[in-house]
Amino acid sequence: MRDILIWALAFRWRIVLLITALGALSVTAPLASALLVLCALAQSPRLAVQLAAMATGMLAILTIVSGEQAWSALATLIGWMLVIGMATLVRRFGSLNLAIQLASVVALLGIVVWGLLWTDPGSTFEALVMGLLQPLISQGKLQAGSAVFRQIAELMPGILVVSILATLLISLAIGRYWHGLLTGEQKFAAEFRQYRLGRIAGLLATAGLAAGFLLNGPGATNLLVVAGAVFFVQGLAVAHALVKQSGLGSMPLMVLYAAMVFAAQLAIPLVLAAGLVDNWLDLRGKLIARK
Repeated sequence: MRDILIWALAFRWRIVLLITALGALSVTAPLASALLVLCALAQSPRLAVQLAAMATGMLAILTIVSGEQAWSALATLIGWMLVIGMATLVRRFGSLNLAIQLASVVALLGIVVWGLLWTDPGSTFEALVMGLLQPLISQGKLQAGSAVFRQIAELMPGILVVSILATLLISLAIGRYWHGLLTGEQKFAAEFRQYRLGRIAGLLATAGLAAGFLLNGPGATNLLVVAGAVFFVQGLAVAHALVKQSGLGSMPLMVLYAAMVFAAQLAIPLVLAAGLVDNWLDLRGKLIARK
């Protein structure tokens, strides 16, 4: 893999073509962002911005030729600028903590602004949700007029913000790992195990959780979703730190991730709660100190 990365970074046209090809598919889009993270860390953020702009131009041409909306290329560019910004913080300050904290704050403030400006997301996203769930309608598992569509549509702003945040973090993790392959010094795992939301972002997220539980309406529910996701990230950091300290290998983490898929209603709230408690009561430090 290291040789492939060196080959790709040797010439701008290679990396632009790779970013364009990977960015054209939703499945591989995080890898395109990870390449930009790698460019920002290994070479320079300015070069990463230039490469993102060139790849966006090529994506715009592809979308127009294929008859799709050209605005999707602009949305991709915005996402790339965000992830390059996170990589720039890591490069300049050497702090993964700061990058994730700022991304979390932006996500929280973004959903608040969205809720203030867009008071009825259900009417906007209901048709989209119905299209996404059309297979279930065809199979008779859902009725076309079901209230489920409205409920999911009202949650779409929060789902979208959490999806963007997750994509940014995954891209940053992959890009940081690739950078470690080039330098021979892997830092991401250790940095992530030490991640903490902190007081300022923690106060915003805690207020978001409280508002989501105490207030009614789609705005409060979406804020609850995003605030929960922010603490969930710290909960994962707690889990990784405890497993590392235990010396049991990767099996406990594999079980945890499997539980988040097959028993999500139990596992995800527990991880979220671990992040919340750790941020304010140093759960991680107390558990590690006992061993």
